[in-house]
Amino acid sequence: MLKSYPDKKFRAYLGFRTAAHIILENEFARGCPHDKADAGNVIITTDDGSNGLRGFPTDILRQDLENGYRPDVLLVCGPMPMFKAVRNLAVTYNIEAYMTGENRMGCGVGACLVCTCAVMGYDGLYHNLRSCIEGPVFDLKKIKL
Repeated sequence: MLKSYPDKKFRAYLGFRTAAHIILENEFARGCPHDKADAGNVIITTDDGSNGLRGFPTDILRQDLENGYRPDVLLVCGPMPMFKAVRNLAVTYNIEAYMTGENRMGCGVGACLVCTCAVMGYDGLYHNLRSCIEGPVFDLKKIKL
């Protein structure tokens, strides 16, 4: 995303179990530079508060949205509870949202159907799409969670 949209400003909300589990912080910091006027565009949360803010990244995102932050789009990867929380925020604040699934992939060419994800189609019905072929990015508001 950073390379595809170099003119856009990005903010990352990263959540980890503890400080020892933090990865890619410097890479996100390079991709999400901030002005001296703001607090930074990489927000770290840990479950135990050992680094950054205590809690979940979606809690901080919710606070930012309540305080007037309006991103063009929300992009999320992570576990199912995070998808649900971000989808609720996207619906509440009428923001586009896309997810990258953590589906297991068996063959990677669409034959085994291990990586299917139920996605609402134009007909209003859910269809099982293959993450390895039709994804792995899907409209978060159309995913059956």
